[in-house]
Amino acid sequence: MCRETPSVCAGDRKPGAGLFAVSADDLDKLRAVNVQMNHDIAPKHDDVDRWLPDASAGDCEDFALTKRQRLIDLGWAPSQLLIAVVDDPAQGPHAVLIARTDQGDLVLDNLTDTVLPWQATGLTFLSRQSEKLPAMWVKL
Repeated sequence: MCRETPSVCAGDRKPGAGLFAVSADDLDKLRAVNVQMNHDIAPKHDDVDRWLPDASAGDCEDFALTKRQRLIDLGWAPSQLLIAVVDDPAQGPHAVLIARTDQGDLVLDNLTDTVLPWQATGLTFLSRQSEKLPAMWVKL
């Protein structure tokens, strides 16, 4: 993913920086992007797993990357938006977008229009991009 789309893995803040403060308007944008992308992107299984943003059709990582790009376009910081690999009890391996905020880590998932705190998703989190070095992944 980072080799094909380096901007996805570019950092934007210094190590040790605190969580991002979000307003009610920021959270409304987050929810709106989740719903819009869930409805605008056509589900499509990738035979070749390419992680590219701005998809009109694709699987879970395409949803996550497109949502991430839309939120960056709306002013969210790239390091605030991290891709995570999870185990979904019904689907198996799955990718979601995590928005790191001062109100907790919120999950945007193409399988639900509801943005939830990570603890309320029922997902098992396996790994995610490092917030300090997005080209690296951390095991959870």
